[in-house]
Amino acid sequence: MSLLGLPTEILRKIFYNLERPLTNVAPVCRRLRDIAEPILYEEFRGEMPSALEGYMKAIIRRPELAEYIKSFDSPTAQTGLSMTNQQIDFPWMTEEQHERLRNYLQDDIYGKGKCDVWYLSLGTRYNYEVVLGFLLNLLSTRVERLVLRTEGYRPYMQLVAEAAAKAQEDSADSHLFSKLRSVHLDDMKHPASSIKMDFVLPYLKLKSVACLSVSGLVEESPGPGWRLDPVVDGERIPPIQWQSDTFQVSSIVDLTLTRACMEADAIKEFLGRFVSLQRFRYEHRAAVTVHDHGFVPSAIIAGLEHSKHCLEWVQLERARGNEFLEEIIDNYNPLVSMKGFERLRTLIVGRYTLVGRDKRTTVQREPHIPRRRYSLEKCEAALAGLPTTLACLQIEDCRTSVFDFLNVLLSESGPSPSPNLTTMVLKFNGEEKKRIVEALWNEGEWRRRALKKGIALSLSHAFA
Repeated sequence: MSLLGLPTEILRKIFYNLERPLTNVAPVCRRLRDIAEPILYEEFRGEMPSALEGYMKAIIRRPELAEYIKSFDSPTAQTGLSMTNQQIDFPWMTEEQHERLRNYLQDDIYGKGKCDVWYLSLGTRYNYEVVLGFLLNLLSTRVERLVLRTEGYRPYMQLVAEAAAKAQEDSADSHLFSKLRSVHLDDMKHPASSIKMDFVLPYLKLKSVACLSVSGLVEESPGPGWRLDPVVDGERIPPIQWQSDTFQVSSIVDLTLTRACMEADAIKEFLGRFVSLQRFRYEHRAAVTVHDHGFVPSAIIAGLEHSKHCLEWVQLERARGNEFLEEIIDNYNPLVSMKGFERLRTLIVGRYTLVGRDKRTTVQREPHIPRRRYSLEKCEAALAGLPTTLACLQIEDCRTSVFDFLNVLLSESGPSPSPNLTTMVLKFNGEEKKRIVEALWNEGEWRRRALKKGIALSLSHAFA
């Protein structure tokens, strides 16, 4: 049987598993093209703005291609250039193509005046963010996964998100972002381009989004500059305000915040909006100046109060940076009790976050070699706060002081404070001397003691 004689569903499965690009298959005949094109355009993943430019040119020639895309991963800026200085050159277009391009911008959603300005801005010299916002509008009825790499405040991208949030709030039948399930907002690790809270809030209001990841979140309001506000039925939609809006988020079950830098009250209030989280990861940005906000894990736990009945997986960590600065700005509070987290099964947490600061002492047999220690009171307090449902505990950024915590956990006298704990992993950082850690590990017979408690204990390290 020839290839063309196979049923369409079989051909589609073959094309999904082809190692060679489908661009070699599509030109063969109309039938193969109709099967291959939805797969070709299902996922957009551009490494450079030139990829976005090529995609826009294809959309202008054949607008039906936009209906195929389900995953959109925006390009990163060119090396040495700000995103606002990126340029996308449009091809020569016929009058019909110009009209089609303008009609993509819906006056009933954004307002005729704003759409006219938006359309004219597509052909300006610095139009990258304008085009990116235009594509979001174009894909808003089909896309399921969205990755946006952005610098600071982006008015056109925020315009689309706010309009979709407003439309979903007004009608359950709204088609704007109705299929969107996963959103990742990335500040591209640029120190001056942190993602502002106002840029994130519209995605919290989208009832379809179940997974949200934000890299570089800060709680400050947007800086000076103009913005576009959508218009519905002739009325301007005000921007979503950060602290005046008291809505709750029930659709998002998986939340990740990396390189975040938020004041304790702000992170507590932000997390307090979520009521259905099942997985949560928070990474505090490494300190750069004394004006940075310190890492306060107790505020994070307090903010998760409304999700503690359903949380199953939690990771809390602080990115390693200038330790001297961190000691100045960190207003350390204990992790506080997590006993109320009745479904928590996995906890990944830094040694500092779990037990607190340790003290430098010396090893008696080798006085010239420093060792860190924890007091018995600190270890007992940390253990008392762990939920009884916990099955897996992973401690990051360990020092030799973690053996004091382990000694209390694996005490042979009395019941285990975590009766359901079956797996425990200790991850040491590169500052600890390998031979000291290994000596303490072997002398303590930790693995044997752990097995008596029903715990599979392991050690990993990243020694320099």
